[in-house]
Amino acid sequence: MTDEQKTLTKKQLLDRLTKNFTISSACRAVGIDRKTFYRWIIEDTDFKREAYENIQESKKDVTDLAYTKLVHLIEGGNLTAVMYWLNNVDPEINDKRIYLTDEEIQKLSTLLYNFDTFSQGQELLTSYALRGKISENHAQFILKLFLAQMKAENVVVRKTEAKVMSEVLFRHRINKSKR
Repeated sequence: MTDEQKTLTKKQLLDRLTKNFTISSACRAVGIDRKTFYRWIIEDTDFKREAYENIQESKKDVTDLAYTKLVHLIEGGNLTAVMYWLNNVDPEINDKRIYLTDEEIQKLSTLLYNFDTFSQGQELLTSYALRGKISENHAQFILKLFLAQMKAENVVVRKTEAKVMSEVLFRHRINKSKR
């Protein structure tokens, strides 16, 4: 490979690395072996710096995309996405894990999504919080999420029920601290 071809290939490779390509797929796309890529980063510090900057930028793009998709799922009321966020993303409340099985999450989600069974879902959520399967902060967040999705005419009724749940949790906390 001539120096001119090598320069052109490096440029194409750097371009591929900015477009969410893996090193392997970027190398294949420009017709070189991965070993060549790693040899070039050893031999050429400028190429190494640019390559890793492009890879990091690409990772940021993928992270932004994943974050956006996760937020859309949460806004849509996807309880699994909510649980993921609470367990992994929000630093203020992710200190406690959610200890619910997939079946329990599915049951809770089904009850909370249905207007006729919402209060049963609320009771179930409260029982999970009281048993330590989910933190009170998580339970409150989930409840607020579902309340926000309720139709306008039903919001007042559900807010009253949410206050009752908050009172039950508050009393539990007081009783727990007295022990």
